Parts: sequence; C-alpha cells; structure tokens
Amino acid sequence: MTARQSGPGRRWGLVLAALGAGLLCGALALPVRPSTAAAAPAATRTPVMLQTPDRLKAPPTVEHPSQADTGAQVFWLNCQPCHGDQGQGLTDEWRAQYPPEDQNCWESRCHGDRPYDDGFTLPHVVPAVIGPGSLSRFASAADLHTFISAAMPFQAPGSLSADEYWALTAFLLRAHAVATPNPPLASAEQAALIGLHGPVTPPAPTPTPTPPAPPLWQRPGGPWLWLAGLGAALVAAAALLRWARGRAHGSA
Repeated sequence: MTARQSGPGRRWGLVLAALGAGLLCGALALPVRPSTAAAAPAATRTPVMLQTPDRLKAPPTVEHPSQADTGAQVFWLNCQPCHGDQGQGLTDEWRAQYPPEDQNCWESRCHGDRPYDDGFTLPHVVPAVIGPGSLSRFASAADLHTFISAAMPFQAPGSLSADEYWALTAFLLRAHAVATPNPPLASAEQAALIGLHGPVTPPAPTPTPTPPAPPLWQRPGGPWLWLAGLGAALVAAAALLRWARGRAHGSA
C-alpha cells in the first residue's frame, strides 16, 4: 500500500517542478522594454549670492521720522564721509570702503597739503563720535550742540540750519543710548538738562545779593525817627553846653 501511494505522488511533484522551471525560463526570455515615462530632470541648485552691504548708501527712511531719524540723514550727508558710517572716525577700514582712487585722503590735490580748488586740507586724525570714550569732552546735549553748530562740518562750520543741528544732536544722543526728548530739542535750556554720559548736575543757584539797608530817612517812618534823633542830639548838646558854662562860672 505504501509503495503504490508514493509512486504517483512523486510523479506529480516532478511534473510541477518541470512546469515551474518552464515558466521561469519563459519570463527570463521576454525582452525588456524601456520605460516610456520621461525621467524627471535633476533639480538645479541656484547659487546664493551673498550681497555685500553698500556702507556708503544713505540710511533707510521711515514713514514718520523722529528728530533723531532726520539727524541720521544729516549725519550721512555731512559727517559720515570723515567720521565713518558707524561714527568710528576716519579709520583705515573705513577709508577702504571708498573707490581705490579716493582712499588716500591726504594725497596731493585731494585733501592734502595742496587741495583742489575750493577744497580743504583734512586733519590726519578724525576722531570717533560714536562708541566707548567718544564725545567725552561734552557733559550735556547743550555742550555738544554748541560745539557742532559752531565748528562743524569741518569744511563749512555753521553752514547747516538750526533744525539740522538740533536733529544731528538728537541722532548722536540716540547713538549714545541717551533717550531723545519729547518734545524735540529746540533750546539750549532744554538741552542743558540732558546728560550725554549720565545725569547732569544742575549748577548751584547764584545767591541773590542782599541790598544794603536804605538810610534812616528813607525807611518807613524814617523822617520822624530822624527828626526825633536830631532833637535828642540837640537837647543833649544844649545840656552839655549849659553844664560846661556852669562849671566855668563856678571855677571863676
């Protein structure tokens, strides 16, 4: 029984194995058709161009500029060429921002010993006006304003308007982290109360001199007192004179 059952099972196993091998061979024999779908192009990476800021450009404007914002424009136009875009002074680094032909400020026919027509000779040291230690000679906003309105710009002292000098003062106050006043700066008395490096010590009040006392006859009731004093003096003089005469007669 066992031998007869194993014979047919074995034959069926061989048949199935042969059939599987044939299917595999047929699949391998089929030609491989190329895909008709277009391959997606590789993504192209756009290089990022790093923009170098133009430090010679004017500062951005705002819709409703404050006095200090206006002063920033005044500083850019009149002060930045020599004092730097950050108020750092005429450093080598700042001069390097200019075109090569303009970097040597003290070259002859530029701002050297022989400047161009209507030009001026530039000092070799232009100090910083913003940053640690700068403007240390000025105690208050009034001190700063008095100086810049009389001595700046270097090539044309006093040539700006009164509003521009006040705006420039407000800009420098803001650059030194000093709160700008509201209402805007407009008077020396107002600016004198704003310290540039700390609170301003108010000046000691000037003592009011005490006027001398008026003469006796100019005081209230003075004429009567004067007459009374004069009468008393006359009475005393008369009594002294009578005493002297009586003593003279007694001795005779």
